[in-house]
Amino acid sequence: AEAEPAAKAPAAAKSDNSSPPGDALRQSKTIADAVKWIAENGEDPALRAIAARILPQVGDAEVVMVTPGKEVPGGVPTALNIAKGLFYENFKTGRKAIFIKDEAFKENGVSEETIIHEALHAATNELIREGNKRANTDTPLGKAVSDLFTLQGKIVAELNARYKAGTQSEFEKQLHIAMATSDVKEVLAWGMTNADFQTMLKGIKVEGRSAWSQFVAAIRKVLGLSAEYNDALSELLTTTDQILEAGKPVAAPTQVQ
Repeated sequence: AEAEPAAKAPAAAKSDNSSPPGDALRQSKTIADAVKWIAENGEDPALRAIAARILPQVGDAEVVMVTPGKEVPGGVPTALNIAKGLFYENFKTGRKAIFIKDEAFKENGVSEETIIHEALHAATNELIREGNKRANTDTPLGKAVSDLFTLQGKIVAELNARYKAGTQSEFEKQLHIAMATSDVKEVLAWGMTNADFQTMLKGIKVEGRSAWSQFVAAIRKVLGLSAEYNDALSELLTTTDQILEAGKPVAAPTQVQ
């Protein structure tokens, strides 16, 4: 069972191996603060653009930096044992928090990719739950979430087939350990932030189209982006900053009701 963290976590001391993202996290009261920093200062143009788009939706989940050997009152979610970062929600109390392993861990979560990965959970988990409700089946959000569930199933089926055939790549073997395809929320967050995952999706054909193109179409709907941003989103997610350099307009995400 997950340990319920205390209402407030102790401030983490600055590590000797600190980095700009780490310093930004330590100065952030909420995940919105960290996402805003990446939108303005991030090194990866794709992650900067994603940060700007999800900023209005990430909410006020607190940031908890976890240091080995230093107690966090109330403990941390046990799932952090096998993760670099974790988005936590308590449906009884309404508390939301982002737990990040600091630089003292060899496998730490102090990176733009991990921060945006967890921020995507903060921004979209509720949307996915709403879209999965029967009452929303015929809404744009409901259809987009349904598309994600369908796509997730096809990705898992393809990876299982590769496992049986002994043709999995090393990255695909690690996905099982990381549970990256375990549910649609993880497929969304990995697909939006991890270049290797994006490359894998491009190599999976689903009904004549790549899983990547289907993923982009579904995410565009979940985030409320108009069809004209389909190609731009794909471009950004493959770490191309041409859309920004060309001065093309980038729409802020529309909150789906």
